[in-house]
Amino acid sequence: MEYNSCYGNRTSWTKSQTVKAYIKSSKKSKNPDRFVVNKVKKIYFGLGDDPKSRLIKSFQDSFSNIIKGLGYVSGDVAELTPHRAAYGYLELLNGEAEYDAIEWRTFEVSSEKEQAVIVKDIPFYSFCEHHILPFWGKVSVGYLPNKEVVGLDKIPKLVSAVAHNLQLQERITNQIADVLEEKLQPLGIGVIVEANHMCVCARGIKSDCQTRTSLFLGEFKKNESYQNMFYK
Repeated sequence: MEYNSCYGNRTSWTKSQTVKAYIKSSKKSKNPDRFVVNKVKKIYFGLGDDPKSRLIKSFQDSFSNIIKGLGYVSGDVAELTPHRAAYGYLELLNGEAEYDAIEWRTFEVSSEKEQAVIVKDIPFYSFCEHHILPFWGKVSVGYLPNKEVVGLDKIPKLVSAVAHNLQLQERITNQIADVLEEKLQPLGIGVIVEANHMCVCARGIKSDCQTRTSLFLGEFKKNESYQNMFYK
C-alpha cells in the first residue's frame, strides 16, 4: 500500500512493521553521555561490603541481567537504568530501616474523657509479594487512647514503613494494628486500607477494581460509632 505523509511516500508500509522497527532500534540506541556513565560506574565500584552496599549491587546486577534479557544492548536503558532502578527499589523496599528510625515518644492525656484519634487518607505505595508489582492506595488509622497518645506524624511514618516491603494488603492492615497495640496499649484500634493492585488491573483479569480491608479491635469493634468516624 501507499502511505502519503509530509515526509514523502512509503511503499508497502504497515503500522506493525513500523512499531517493530521502532522497538528494535530503541534497544540499540546511541550511548548516553560518557561522563554520566563513568560517574555511575564509579559509584558502583565504590560500594563497600556492608549489607546496604551488597543489596544495591545485587539489585543493579539483577536489573542489568533483566534488561539484557529483553534485548537492550546499548544506550541509556542498558547502561543507566540498572543504577536508577536499584536505588529506586531500595527506597521503596526499605521498610525495616524506616521503622527503626521512628521515635515512639508518647504524651499523657486525661483518661477521664474518651477521645478517639483518627488519621485518614494516608497515601501508601507497596509491592505485592506474589508478582513484585505495585499496589497503592490510602490508609485510615484510628485508636482510642489509654492515657497516652503518640505524635500524629508517627502514624504516616508507620504506614510507610509497613508498606515499603514485599507485602500483602491484608498483612499491612494487621501489622499497623499490631504495632499500635504494642506501643500504646490503646482501648481500641481501627485500620482501613483501600488499594488498587497492578497485578489485578494490568494483567490477568485486568479489572480496575479497588480492594478494601479493615480491622477493628477493642472498643472500635464493640462500638459502631467509632467505626462510623472513618466514613464521615
